Amino acid sequence: MMILDNCPPLLLRLAIRVHPELLMRALDEHSFDKQEQAAVNGVGSGCCSTSGSYILHMAASMKKGVMCSEAAGDIFRDLCQIYPNASHTPDVTGRVPLALAISSGKPFHQGIQQLLNAKPQLLTEIDPVTGLYPFMMAALSLSLDHTKEAVTSVNTTYRLLRECPELSHYHRNTSSTL
Repeated sequence: MMILDNCPPLLLRLAIRVHPELLMRALDEHSFDKQEQAAVNGVGSGCCSTSGSYILHMAASMKKGVMCSEAAGDIFRDLCQIYPNASHTPDVTGRVPLALAISSGKPFHQGIQQLLNAKPQLLTEIDPVTGLYPFMMAALSLSLDHTKEAVTSVNTTYRLLRECPELSHYHRNTSSTL
């Protein structure tokens, strides 16, 4: 179970503000000693990620419905302000929080904007897992089954392109040269 699962947003925001130094360590239960784990979890062990991800990676990966949208945006803003370097620090798979946030379907105003404010150059980085720019990932997350989600994805795609319009001229050469 991740530290963010079922954690009340106000409690999480308080923990972030009171102990920002914990954000600078990977959330790997093997990297914490027992006292630090108890301070973070409020109990024993079992709530830390074993993936070596930072809390910002975990917050970016949260799917819709885990936390109300207003609280999610507030937590992203707090995390980016306290530890802006985490916005461009890749997780163990090489993905930055922006790619994780787009993949999890986050709207532009619920975390993506905060990540870009911390590191605008993220717009021009290709995700190592998908091989796509952020605006391409947002465009691919369109869902024909859920109209509201499709509109959200189009809005995110538009806003990402508006932030870095030169990427609209991107052309991938698909011909093979054997």
